[in-house]
Amino acid sequence: MAIERDAISAAPRPGIFYGWWIGLAGTLILIVSSGLGFYGHGVILDPLCQAHGWSKGSVSWAVTLYFLTGGISGMIVGRLIDRFGSRRLLAIGSLLVGAAFVLLSRITALWQLYAVYLLMAVGWSAASLIPVSALLVNWFILKRGRVMSLVTCGLSIGGIVMVPLATYLIARYGLNSALTVLGVIY
Repeated sequence: MAIERDAISAAPRPGIFYGWWIGLAGTLILIVSSGLGFYGHGVILDPLCQAHGWSKGSVSWAVTLYFLTGGISGMIVGRLIDRFGSRRLLAIGSLLVGAAFVLLSRITALWQLYAVYLLMAVGWSAASLIPVSALLVNWFILKRGRVMSLVTCGLSIGGIVMVPLATYLIARYGLNSALTVLGVIY
C-alpha cells in the first residue's frame, strides 16, 4: 500500500507516467475478467448441459448464484482491499477463478457445478472491476476520470475478444480442454 500512496506524492518525471502502465494492466485484467467472468457464461451454458445431461435451468441457476455471490462478496472485497491492497486481491482472485475453470472441466455432479461457481464468483469479485478501480484511484488525481473511462473500456472489449476465443476453443478442442485453457489464461 505504501507504494500506491508514494505514487501520488512523487514528483513528476519526464517521460510516461508509470500510472498509465497500471492503467494498461487494468485494461487487460478487465478484458479477461469481464470476457470470461461476465460474458463467457453464455458460451459455456449449452456445452455444460450437453456434456452432463443437465437442464438449462439447472445450469442457469449456477450462473444466477454466481452473480448473486459475486455482488455480495464485492462488499467484502472492498474491505479487504483497504486492508491488504489491490495487488494481493487481484492475484488471489485470479488464482481462484483460474482454478475454478480447471475444476469446472472435471465436475461430474450438479452440486459440484454450484460449488465451483461459488468459488469462481468470489474469485471474480476479487479480480475484476473493484480492485482495478481502487488501484487506479491511488495512482491518478487530475486525470482520474479519463483513465477510469479508458480502462473500463476493457469491460466491453472482453466480450468482443474473449467470447469468440472461448467459442473457438470449445468448438475446436472440446469443453473440458477449453475450460482448462481459459483457466490458465485467467
